[in-house]
Amino acid sequence: AVTLTACNSPEAAIRDDLTNQLETIKQGDDSFVSGIEENAGEDFASLGIDTDEFATAYLDGFDYTVEDVSIKDGVATAKATITCKSLDGIMTDFQNDYYSRLDSLDITELSDQDALKQLAGETMMDVVETAETTETDCEFTYTRTPKGTWKCDNGDEALAQAMN
Repeated sequence: AVTLTACNSPEAAIRDDLTNQLETIKQGDDSFVSGIEENAGEDFASLGIDTDEFATAYLDGFDYTVEDVSIKDGVATAKATITCKSLDGIMTDFQNDYYSRLDSLDITELSDQDALKQLAGETMMDVVETAETTETDCEFTYTRTPKGTWKCDNGDEALAQAMN
């Protein structure tokens, strides 16, 4: 929640809150890495992928611009442009690259499960490191609480939209 001070307009406070949230992601905040570990940690470990290295590669090129904040009827909309790598694009490229690499292996290499997992991990990291960034326009919705503070209602969803 955003606490407003007498010298800050609601728009400025909301802009500051959104900027702070996006800046923590840009800086590779531990909670972002923890989220990756919760969702993919075991899978990554089995492929020999270091979660911190993945997060660093994924966030390379992450940027944002908070465009505009408007308030109407107690609801604020903060428009932002987020530049980041697309997880959907990364997964598609990973599948294509991995299958292409599998095609180049001989039958004895295909039966070595550990080698296949290592190849998958190397392929994933190669794809993440070389993925291009895309820009996505997002809208973050804030509502005013009874205490007079502003709370972002859809931050996770808006970020997920930009990152997919």
